[in-house]
Amino acid sequence: MTHGPGHPGAWDALADELDGDRDAVARFVAAWAQALGPRLRRVHAALAAGDVDDAEVALLTVRCTSTMVGAHAVAELASGALDALRAADAEVGGADGAGAGPPAVAVRHLADLATAAVEAVARTGAVLPGWRADGAPSAAGTTGRTGPPPEGPDQVVPSNR
Repeated sequence: MTHGPGHPGAWDALADELDGDRDAVARFVAAWAQALGPRLRRVHAALAAGDVDDAEVALLTVRCTSTMVGAHAVAELASGALDALRAADAEVGGADGAGAGPPAVAVRHLADLATAAVEAVARTGAVLPGWRADGAPSAAGTTGRTGPPPEGPDQVVPSNR
């Protein structure tokens, strides 16, 4: 399964909503790419602290912004983590009471989410410069980036050890 999103179509739709302002869309997409790692670290930190509400807010933000930029695999995985978190929270700490509560359940979903995020940010860095310049996606390997190099999955979400 590839996590590479079909960004350019979503970007075109956003540009259409903004009267063709491709620069505004490119800034939004670049901001999404730069904020994704810190947002996932926020989810992990909230879960480690047992702050279910903050983890929910961060996952909702990841899901919503990822949908807006066409990173559908990231959005779906964030939604899955959110669903797992809410289901476990509804059980008030898990049925067995041995660490199977909301944080433990949601953390299980974060590795796949982190991997999808890294792949989506890498694709964004490869495609966005050409899309912004001429309206057509560029081939992977285009020079120019949307920001710092994408982080590896272990850097996006610290391990749960």
